[in-house]
Amino acid sequence: MELSGIIAKVSKEVLAQLDGKTAVITPKEVIADISCSMLNPDVSRDEVIFACEEAKKYGLHAVSVFPYYIPMTAKLLSGSGIKTVTVCGYMHSAQSLNSKLCEIREAIVNGACEADVYPSFSALKSGEYDYVEKELAAMLAEANGMIKLKIVYEQGLLSDSEKQIMLKIIKNSGAERVKISNTLFKKDALPEDVKFAKKYLGENAEIEINGEIKTLKRATELIAAGACVIEPTLPFEVVKEALKEV
Repeated sequence: MELSGIIAKVSKEVLAQLDGKTAVITPKEVIADISCSMLNPDVSRDEVIFACEEAKKYGLHAVSVFPYYIPMTAKLLSGSGIKTVTVCGYMHSAQSLNSKLCEIREAIVNGACEADVYPSFSALKSGEYDYVEKELAAMLAEANGMIKLKIVYEQGLLSDSEKQIMLKIIKNSGAERVKISNTLFKKDALPEDVKFAKKYLGENAEIEINGEIKTLKRATELIAAGACVIEPTLPFEVVKEALKEV
């Protein structure tokens, strides 16, 4: 993480804990923490180009694209400080481990900075936790610090006990960041989700969250709860609302 990012992260955590008060999150901070997802199957090249230009214009955190668009996105965002993000094992994690490792290698070669990686939901739901642990270890070893892996925690799939087990596995893996995903069930992203994850990951854990985030108010609440990156349903609507408050 760059120095400016570390300072911003620590500042938020300190403000959040002072006298038990809610962190003071400015609209500019919200904009800087937004990742723009371009992961719908009908997204065209022109739409990705537009998203990259808007992301640079407003200073977003990242643009997330399918592997097909990584080279173009990395080129468009080069030198801007905005991250090129992709996915590995998207979205049902039905791929084999070897397939996921190939996706990670390709993402690195093509210029992605970060990748959302999907642990085996089938193994997790089958109680095969050793496999999930080994799979995460193999993916992190493949990344080898050349790309930041964000472990996807698809909370809608899991029972309360499975959520606890998955979060503990992620913590023990040493992964840098967890992504709370609500993609499959179109669930609202709630501050309580972030707080629940932090309970098992630790207060200093890096947590990203997506879901039905459509307003500045909800975006601010999520960041105040401890999310370092948010992926709104309508990112540029949130940006426009935030700009009115600047």
